[in-house]
Amino acid sequence: YSRELVEFGYYKLALLAGLDMMHCKMIDNKHFATIRYDRINGEKIHVLTATGISGYNFQDSSVSTYENVFAIANNLNLPSGDIDALFRRMVFNYVFNNVDDHLKNHSFLYEKENDRWRISPSYDINFSLNALRKWPNAPHMLSLNSKNTQIEVSDLLTIAEKYSVKSPKKVILEVCKVIYEWENIAEELNIPERVYISIKEDFTDYSNTI
Repeated sequence: YSRELVEFGYYKLALLAGLDMMHCKMIDNKHFATIRYDRINGEKIHVLTATGISGYNFQDSSVSTYENVFAIANNLNLPSGDIDALFRRMVFNYVFNNVDDHLKNHSFLYEKENDRWRISPSYDINFSLNALRKWPNAPHMLSLNSKNTQIEVSDLLTIAEKYSVKSPKKVILEVCKVIYEWENIAEELNIPERVYISIKEDFTDYSNTI
């Protein structure tokens, strides 16, 4: 099956869930393409990943945590709206089982004109596992509350409270609501039924536990 089409489907899900992403498209229905967020009118924007700004090894599980990503964002004095956006992205990754959520997949942009840092748009949002093989409780690259699997609402709300995320329960419900759009999106993209059903089986719907 086409993993590129699955990624494009995830792009559509992410937009519906309220994530900020650069415009993406399929080329010849084979190649996934996206506009770069580190170029504006031909000018290069200074960007650092969470790894680049902290020195953390993204393959080191002891430092690969959402707590560290939020701490970096907080230390950079990101606007509260950016912290909220990071929370929404994290929730999306857990709901839609984007386990490839490592430190290099979270970046920060420097706004020279305003002398401040901002969170980058989301990128590499995808179902990175092989949908035709079952991966029960596949671990996320980033842990939360010392867990890489079986994340609960209480774990999400703990970090939301620490960083004063606005209306975290509402955000979780908004993201979970998008689950019901997956099959329609997949069918529109001609993703095989056995593939999109297998992917959906790995989704986590927190709406019944809030």
